[in-house]
Amino acid sequence: MTVCLALATMALAMAAPDIYVLETHLDVWDLSVEDINGNGHKDLVAITYDDKEDPDTKHLVAFLQQDDGSYRSRPDVRMALDPAYGALFWAQVGEHPVRSLVAVSSTRATVMRLHEGQFVVTGRTEFNSLVPEGARRLRFLPHAAQDLTGDGIDEWLIPMPTGYAARNLDGLVAKIPVNVFSEARGGDRGGLQVRYGYPSHQVFEPPDTDSKSIVFLTDEYADFVYGEDWSQQRRFPIPAVQDDQWSADVQLRDINANGLPDLIVTQTAGSVNITVVTRVYLATDPYEYPDEPDATFETEGAFATPVIIDVDGDGQLDIAQLKVPYSVGSFVNYFLRRRLTVQAEVYLFKDGSFSTSPDFSTSFPIDAPDGRRSVAYTIGDFNGNGRADVAFGASGDELVVHTGDPNDFLSRRPWQTLNIPSFGRAEAHDLRNDGKDELIIYHPDTELAKKIHVVAFP
Repeated sequence: MTVCLALATMALAMAAPDIYVLETHLDVWDLSVEDINGNGHKDLVAITYDDKEDPDTKHLVAFLQQDDGSYRSRPDVRMALDPAYGALFWAQVGEHPVRSLVAVSSTRATVMRLHEGQFVVTGRTEFNSLVPEGARRLRFLPHAAQDLTGDGIDEWLIPMPTGYAARNLDGLVAKIPVNVFSEARGGDRGGLQVRYGYPSHQVFEPPDTDSKSIVFLTDEYADFVYGEDWSQQRRFPIPAVQDDQWSADVQLRDINANGLPDLIVTQTAGSVNITVVTRVYLATDPYEYPDEPDATFETEGAFATPVIIDVDGDGQLDIAQLKVPYSVGSFVNYFLRRRLTVQAEVYLFKDGSFSTSPDFSTSFPIDAPDGRRSVAYTIGDFNGNGRADVAFGASGDELVVHTGDPNDFLSRRPWQTLNIPSFGRAEAHDLRNDGKDELIIYHPDTELAKKIHVVAFP
């Protein structure tokens, strides 16, 4: 019995992944995963374009997942997109079980759904907004539609000069004030640039309530809106050094899984003698944070960024500090070998607090970015054991996967080595609904922009 189990384990470890190469007739710019025909399978939907024409040619193409989990090499669905569209997103519209595609511009929204192999228009509504008209690089907006009222129907967050208009196909639901950044610049020769910037946001339902709140996050404030029509407001100043020497990156994540968004503030100062400080504030109430941080992580002499992930699969979020040292050896490696060494220190969140020293420390080499080619990397659970795995480009045509190790952050040796292009954008999705993530890589603005690679692991 033991021998059979060992042999089965070895066979699984040696099994090769399934690799699907999907091809489009135009360059892929953005990609979304969505069940567009309601059969329970996850399909790949891509925005493709050709910017050499006037106006730019844009198409939506879809690769339908087959019953065996595979994808055909050519699109199953193709639709030309109206040049006026400024953005796309998926939304639950009405009681139909399949989410609809919503295409928005500055004056209207068009709702579409797949019917007999083609997207057909199921509704339209008109309004004025700050959505771009005829955006050159069309994108999916992953957070533009959310069920704010709890009725199972999504509201659309449409940008306006003073905030968002929450709308649906029937009309305006509420006006939500937001701290919008805006400016206009006039050029010496009569040109004009107008810019608007909207803060990131998160929708959450405070415990013991039946209404949803929204928090909007900038480098300076966390602005909460809640109550009827989100008319009540509360502002929390971000506890960060506000001067030109320090840059700030702020994010919200529910670290301790209590339903409240926690605050992570990372500040960086210096260029050569660089200092990076990350502070974590766990929410004490739905709209409050403590005066002092619950955890502080400081790095000197290296560029560092915190990655908030569930490393050990316990349902709570941990912090992996990824660091690239500023040293003579690092510069030699970069200029002579075009390689970088990334160091990772992992702090687990256990029993209501973070570890005071790293639970795991490891390092791994990656290819340095080359022009438009950015190294592909992502985090997911590729072997289905509940721990975080990491996939990243080790060289131009080689991508490696290191699995999570209970005695370390990652396995010392790659679990899988894939001979596929390792640059571009990488995403992890459980495409087959089997508790394991598949890997998707696409390559905008490169010679492989017409290809999508999908890797399904054994």
